[in-house]
Amino acid sequence: MTAGIPLILRKTGAHRAPLQHAPPQFLLALLLVLSSLLSAAIARQARPQVWLGIGITAEKDILAIEGTTAKSGLRITRLSFNSPADKAGLIIDDLIVGAEGRDFTAESSTLERQFPEFILQHAPGDSITLRVVRDRKLIDIRIIVEERPEQAPVKEYSSPKIEWPEEHLAGALIDVFNVRESYEDLRRRLASLSKTGDGFRLSRVAYVQREPFQLRTIAEKTLDQLAAAVKQRNPQKALDLAAEWLDSPVSSPPPLKTGMTLEQHLDQLIDVLRKSRIKREEAFAKLTPDEEQFFEQNCEAVFNAFAERIDLATDRNRERWHRDSHLLELATKVDFAKLFEGAGLLWRVAEDIYLDDLELALRKAWEAAGKPEGIFINRETSAGKILVGGNGSTRYTEDASIVLDLGGNDFYTNNAGSARGGTLPAALLIDFAGNDAYEATDNWTAGAARMGYSVLVDRKGNDEYIGRAWTQGAAILGAALFLDESGNDIYRAAQYAQGAAAWGIALHIDYDGDDTYDARLLSQAVGLPGGAGWLLNGTGNDSYYSKGERPTTYGNAGIFDSFSQAFGVGFRGMQSGGVALLYDGGGKDRYEAGNFSQGGGYYFGIGMLRDSGKENDIYIGSQYNQGFAAHQAIGFFEDLGGDDFYTTRHAVAQGTSWDETITVFIDHAGNDVYEGGLSYSQGASAHNGFCLFLDSGGRNHFSYAMPQGFAGPNDYHGGTSFSLFITADDKGSSYSSKMRSSEIRLNGEYGIFANLPTPIEDTLKTKSWQKLTRK
Repeated sequence: MTAGIPLILRKTGAHRAPLQHAPPQFLLALLLVLSSLLSAAIARQARPQVWLGIGITAEKDILAIEGTTAKSGLRITRLSFNSPADKAGLIIDDLIVGAEGRDFTAESSTLERQFPEFILQHAPGDSITLRVVRDRKLIDIRIIVEERPEQAPVKEYSSPKIEWPEEHLAGALIDVFNVRESYEDLRRRLASLSKTGDGFRLSRVAYVQREPFQLRTIAEKTLDQLAAAVKQRNPQKALDLAAEWLDSPVSSPPPLKTGMTLEQHLDQLIDVLRKSRIKREEAFAKLTPDEEQFFEQNCEAVFNAFAERIDLATDRNRERWHRDSHLLELATKVDFAKLFEGAGLLWRVAEDIYLDDLELALRKAWEAAGKPEGIFINRETSAGKILVGGNGSTRYTEDASIVLDLGGNDFYTNNAGSARGGTLPAALLIDFAGNDAYEATDNWTAGAARMGYSVLVDRKGNDEYIGRAWTQGAAILGAALFLDESGNDIYRAAQYAQGAAAWGIALHIDYDGDDTYDARLLSQAVGLPGGAGWLLNGTGNDSYYSKGERPTTYGNAGIFDSFSQAFGVGFRGMQSGGVALLYDGGGKDRYEAGNFSQGGGYYFGIGMLRDSGKENDIYIGSQYNQGFAAHQAIGFFEDLGGDDFYTTRHAVAQGTSWDETITVFIDHAGNDVYEGGLSYSQGASAHNGFCLFLDSGGRNHFSYAMPQGFAGPNDYHGGTSFSLFITADDKGSSYSSKMRSSEIRLNGEYGIFANLPTPIEDTLKTKSWQKLTRK
């Protein structure tokens, strides 16, 4: 199809007579005609862009259907909520075989190009009748074309750049191997991914897509700040940082008053809950009461479907698709800065100075009451029920807005400091001592927030937490703080636990102790759309485990999906992923998980994992683990020291980038063992991927048959990928592949392997890399 100015001005063999010999009146008439045609072409270009709101895939040799002679068609694979196509009644999996009473006759490849051009010829308000096959029946559907809505902008983010030596080395090697043009093309492709967003595209994600080598800058700065917050026992700082990551920054409120009696403390806490509720109302101001109720009643169902591996964007169950799409749309109406301001008001109770003063006031009131063992205050207030317990082994079964317990080995089977929507929009639990058990058969327990605010603080004791879902630091459209300050604790849950958030913030913080984390799915730092799901653990020898519920969809025997341990994940084609972060401050730690775990992202999400200790750690994955990303996402993995062991039960681990993604894997020191499994591991990229693998020292062993620093294939989008595998200050590492120490070589299209006997800075300074390069 040819139209517009190029057709008007194009020369052909039939126009050879020179215009200078034409009569003046002919030239004037010709200029008038050309001017008219040019004005019409410009008007067409200025016409508003229109849309139907569908994604299509061409199909050829379709089965014969009575009433149509079409041999090819367009299968609807995606549908936008409340779009012209949705309003007209089109559904996912419909097959379009004609338009305006005519059957398609073009080849499928031509049809896929011509159909969008046909739509763009229309103006808003025009109608189009499509011939559609559904359940082997032919139907006509009339659609009113609408102007394409503006795409959501992505907020700007910038940061002072750090000139990392690995980037300088990459630049030198790119030129030596003559791949500069392909590399710059890849950078342009990645930079264009977030020119527009979907309302939840994180500005830092877009920044890293423009500056891949600055992922290390952004991640390490964040992790350093959180390390300081944990060391200083400052959850408020972590909340502020999470809000910044979600592009809704807030200012910390002044600290709570101290030096008061218990009754004065209770009055202050009631006032804090009241003010938090006001912020909640301001955050939800654009939601009608019916919309709030709809969201509260259906938010879990969306994530249950997601956990069951239902692709929300291509769901063929129309009723469920409508429900889920509507809920996602409602989330865009929330004022998240207001929401997080309300969280900041409540989270002040977690400051040590305040907790110490509150405990002193509680102890004095308990002594004055005769040192009762059980609950000695049970009171209904404007903020909800208040329960205050002594030092006995108390059983808490009633839901409450405020629970304070002085000590004893208590059993909590109530909401345990969890918010549950409109009926319980904010809740607080503080247990000062004892080996407590938090066990519940319901969701939304033990420091979880559904459409509200939650704080659970347990200060002392070896505690055990058992829950199903949305527990131990989890949030949907809210903010949850779970804080266990000390003790050797056990955390068990099925899914959506231990730092999991969607459209909100969930922090699971444990300052100290040898802790055990056990989950099955979507736990231990998960950032869903609009969410910051963070697990921050201070010191101790900790164990993290998450798998066993869902066999992988890849069909590999014995392999489970996990989606855990620092996994930022979006709803592909609908909403971008959030930010997931797992920080461990030290100890001999063990991490084991199934697919998509241990520092990675999916669909514009970002996951970051750092283990800060110098002890020897173990990392066990299955597929997509230990610094990974798929589909426009970002992954970051960092271990600061120790003789570590990395393995995968199947493949795809230790620095992998798939489909327009960016990943960085860094191990700073130690004699490490890397087992890469069957394929696509140890600095691998494909389909416009960018991957940096960096081991900064030691005598390592790489057990992996394929070349480290491998790139390709790239058939999804064309172009190339870039992998840079570096072992620096190497002490004689061994490889089961064909790679060798003291060697730099080019792999695939385009991967670079570099084993350097000196640190990168020294290698650059002395230019010794030139002698190591094999062309």
